[in-house]
Amino acid sequence: MGSRSDGWRSEEWHVVNSKLESIRTGVVAVLALILAGVGAQQIKGLGAERLQIDEPASTGSGFHGLREITAGLTWVGVYGDWRRKDTAAMTRGMEWVVRIDPAPLVYWLDGARMVGYDVAAWRAKEITNASDLTVMKHEQLHRALAWLERGRASHPGEALLPIEQAVLWWSVARDADQAERALAAAQDCENVPYFVARVRAEMLVKLGRDQEALDVLRAELPRLPGGDPMAMRSVVEGRIVALSTRLDL
Repeated sequence: MGSRSDGWRSEEWHVVNSKLESIRTGVVAVLALILAGVGAQQIKGLGAERLQIDEPASTGSGFHGLREITAGLTWVGVYGDWRRKDTAAMTRGMEWVVRIDPAPLVYWLDGARMVGYDVAAWRAKEITNASDLTVMKHEQLHRALAWLERGRASHPGEALLPIEQAVLWWSVARDADQAERALAAAQDCENVPYFVARVRAEMLVKLGRDQEALDVLRAELPRLPGGDPMAMRSVVEGRIVALSTRLDL
């Protein structure tokens, strides 16, 4: 897919991407079904009413298994639309998929990336005016953010969604304030990765809010295990010392 955020450390992206690998295994299973002769377009062509998409969860595991397969196959079709750079078809497919099955995070995360980065890159090739280009990029940014916000409504305790919003705010708009707000929301989730506090503190420093950055790191330090390299406890300790010195504490 298109270019992603710069300015985020590689080990932090490794944490997010390694978690996403487990999510993507469902898509691999869908591809296996296609190879077995199940046509994505055949499934996609079934009417929403026929599939009883809005039927409550009490209908049993058989229906939900069909729903997951149908959504997965349709998502493969979305990737096909993405490869063809067919924005309209891709967007319709994304909407169809999450109506069927909003549970997989990959639909929300990759969907936002396609909308926020890739569609923006496609549209940019047709724009010559710098002002119009800026307007378009912000338009795609807010569409991607809105998509993730809908994902957060389905997954209220999932940290990866506000993290992705923070990445978009920073990589597209260089908006440290909004990125920090999104990272603060991620910190309220139980599965928040270690790196979030570090990056949030960096955003606060960029905003000139050194004391708040120091407070964030001090609050984070007790939960960082010394033996886990991903926790980067020594880095956080060093940053606390540097900020304390700067603030003359």
